[in-house]
Amino acid sequence: MFVPGVIVLEKRPRWEAELKRSLRLPVSIRPCRLPPEVGKALETMPGSVVVLDFEIGAGEVLRLVEQLSSRVPRPDVIVVAAAPWAELEWALREAGALDFLIDATAGPQLVRCCRSLLEPANAAESPACSGIVSPAVSS
Repeated sequence: MFVPGVIVLEKRPRWEAELKRSLRLPVSIRPCRLPPEVGKALETMPGSVVVLDFEIGAGEVLRLVEQLSSRVPRPDVIVVAAAPWAELEWALREAGALDFLIDATAGPQLVRCCRSLLEPANAAESPACSGIVSPAVSS
């Protein structure tokens, strides 16, 4: 049986450590250092949330978001980037990213977003990701 968790692509362990420390859910946090590792991780952890750190490279992240958006099941993708990259937020969203977080303030918001995605019953009550729309709001 496969259990969803959080797959984190980053050059060095920053968000992985933050999620392991703060998420407090019985899920696996799987680190990846290279983009091809994300697809392999999703094979064993379908339905996982994918966190992409923009330090990997703008082109790599955009290509990976596009690739992930065509997967079935489609993973929820969160991109974390430095403020100067904010102008690419909508391109990333159009490519398939659910959320875009500025890394200077992303820690608590990333934890809340991952928690709400991994516990769908709580997402409707208090959406923590900007890409999550409460059923009450959308009707």
